[in-house]
Amino acid sequence: MADGRKATEHVVRVFAPPLSECAGENTWENAVKALAGRLKPRLDDAVRFETVHLFSKQFFEHPEVMAMVQSGEAAAPIVMLDGELLQSGGKLSERKIREALEAALAAERSGGAHADGAERSGGERPGGANNTQQTQGEQ
Repeated sequence: MADGRKATEHVVRVFAPPLSECAGENTWENAVKALAGRLKPRLDDAVRFETVHLFSKQFFEHPEVMAMVQSGEAAAPIVMLDGELLQSGGKLSERKIREALEAALAAERSGGAHADGAERSGGERPGGANNTQQTQGEQ
């Protein structure tokens, strides 16, 4: 940040099957790396991208995601932003992830209000209480 304060690091975690294809020869891990490569220059170092393989040791460190998978509430790939469900199923939506990150960064700069002006708590995001809609085919 320009004023010397360290920005909060926002974490985008993509939970996906290990060694499976998401389109052509690209693995989910490669898709996340490519997405990070395109978005990080726009968003500084305030964002970290991670791929978590389903049913790996790291996956079991996220009981909220495990519960969504077991209940059928979410399907891979599952995209979480700062621990909140952003996307479930389909292809990774660069637009949706970028807009959510921009809103989180704008909220941080404005002292807590989200980009749309609303104060939120309890994991609520624009578009519904859980925003678990499928994003099949969305880019």
